[in-house]
Amino acid sequence: MGILEPTPLYLDSGLPRQEALEADLPLDLLIMPGLAFDKECNRLGRGGGYYDCFLQKCRDRAMKTGTKPPLLVALAYNAQMVDSIPMANNDFPVDLIVTPEGLIYNPRKQIQPVVM
Repeated sequence: MGILEPTPLYLDSGLPRQEALEADLPLDLLIMPGLAFDKECNRLGRGGGYYDCFLQKCRDRAMKTGTKPPLLVALAYNAQMVDSIPMANNDFPVDLIVTPEGLIYNPRKQIQPVVM
């Protein structure tokens, strides 16, 4: 997809890198990039579908292994928050958006609010 990726071997040891989806332990958290977000936790990416494809693989692995899929968290400036993001069937919303104003929880998910 034209995205720069790490070398297949660690430069310092020469050992092979482990694929995230093949690791012994499941992924717990993914920090999701985005150009814009809405209050429903929908995300506008760059249109390539890379993250949606990866997230589908994460979901498939979680179902296969009986584990939970990773928590999807986005960091957003206030200027990135918009009224509505158009979503396709294969688009994944995030679970939580962290903004300077506070936390926005996905209303479609059962996530316990973080108390600090």
